[in-house]
Amino acid sequence: MKKNKKKPNLESIAPIIIVVAFLTTCLLIYGLATSVSKSNRDLPSSDTAESDIPAIRTDAAQTDKNTQIPETDQPETQPQTVPQTEPVTEPETEPPTTVPPVTEPVKPGPDLGELTYTQYNWYEAFNGTILREQERAPQEYLDSITFLGDSLTYGLKIYGMLSGGKNTTQVWFPSSGTICLNEVPDVVIYYPEDDEDITVREALRRKQPQLLCISLGVNGISWLTEQTFKEQYRKIIDTVREVSPGTAMVLQSIYPVGINYKSVRDINNKKISQANVWIAQLAQEYGLSYLNTAEALLGGNGFIKEEIVGSDSLHIGPGGYDIVLNYILTHPLNIEP
Repeated sequence: MKKNKKKPNLESIAPIIIVVAFLTTCLLIYGLATSVSKSNRDLPSSDTAESDIPAIRTDAAQTDKNTQIPETDQPETQPQTVPQTEPVTEPETEPPTTVPPVTEPVKPGPDLGELTYTQYNWYEAFNGTILREQERAPQEYLDSITFLGDSLTYGLKIYGMLSGGKNTTQVWFPSSGTICLNEVPDVVIYYPEDDEDITVREALRRKQPQLLCISLGVNGISWLTEQTFKEQYRKIIDTVREVSPGTAMVLQSIYPVGINYKSVRDINNKKISQANVWIAQLAQEYGLSYLNTAEALLGGNGFIKEEIVGSDSLHIGPGGYDIVLNYILTHPLNIEP
């Protein structure tokens, strides 16, 4: 007869199962912790990861130092700029000393007084200096003259009034514009003989003209006093005598303006008449001759003849130059051979 097997008691086994499970869990946790610790030792430390940053920061710091150098130099550069600005501002406050001679009005001198140009007795006042009418000189006399003048003289070339026509070599005039009565010897003119621009002084040295007719002054009477006017004119005469001592000189009168001339406040026949007196006085002072061309250009009303003056009432046309050249030929300078 078979014996029945005894069934296990679950209540007695349960504690054993719990203990085994606990131990297994502890082993698993320990193993996991060990593996994590090992993996952390294999990773770079935080110090090693940032080891390159100090090098970058060092460059940046050096850059900062470099950019700060100008800032530390500013106190040294600023004192240097202060003295540079002071000398510039000082001269600007002192030049007004040159203003009075320019703005001083030109007053009629005692020689002319209130007389008009035609009423004034030029031939009595400047006897021996003013050129008188004579027998008409030959064309060779006119061809021997070199004309130094302003735009009024330049018309001789523009209209081809002299030998050589518009290619004449007898007119000295700057290609850049008109001549003011100021430091004329150093004014640059076009010298046709050599086809170049040179100073009046150099032109005199090269050409040694036989006869020089100086026709200047209208570009100066609006602002020059008698003293300054004569000083500037003397520079021309002195330079001719120094550089070209064999040159004879004639000082020509300034041409009058027309009745419709617009700038009469600055240039008018009253001032022109007075300036012509100054020119005649200079001719007398130096023992030169004065060519009183203005008297041939004036009409009965005291202004330049309307039929010979241009639309600006200042510059004359071919008809006016015909009168001027005829006057020159009939009032010649007796040049000793």
